[in-house]
Amino acid sequence: MKKYTLWIIFPIVVVVLIAYYGLTKIPGTSDTNLGTSEETVQDTQILVGKWKNSTEEDSVVEFKADATMIDTSQGAVTPGTWKVFTSDLPLPENVEYTFSPGKAYLTVKVERGSRYFLISAISESALELISMDSNDTLLFEKIQ
Repeated sequence: MKKYTLWIIFPIVVVVLIAYYGLTKIPGTSDTNLGTSEETVQDTQILVGKWKNSTEEDSVVEFKADATMIDTSQGAVTPGTWKVFTSDLPLPENVEYTFSPGKAYLTVKVERGSRYFLISAISESALELISMDSNDTLLFEKIQ
């Protein structure tokens, strides 16, 4: 009976630990994670690097430390810029969206225009964005 108890308790403990440490990386879910706007922007410097779209095999986005980016998808290379912000910081001009307090957002500007995303989850190896236009969820894994 003790063997079975261990097999039940151990996975529960692992799931709780993963949930706790995972949630501390989700903007807006931890009081210590996003205490100030400055901390939010600093935490999101984790974006710098190359991210592979989990649903589109040949889609990679590289966010550079100088706030420039390169989106490579289906052989097309699109340069642009990126910025992380919260509703506490000055918002970009002419924005038609409602931004929730305590959440981190990403704006991407390319030749075609600007796109806005809620950063719903971020860690050293995974990124989840929700499009403010379509509500689609984009999943990325860090490759570099």
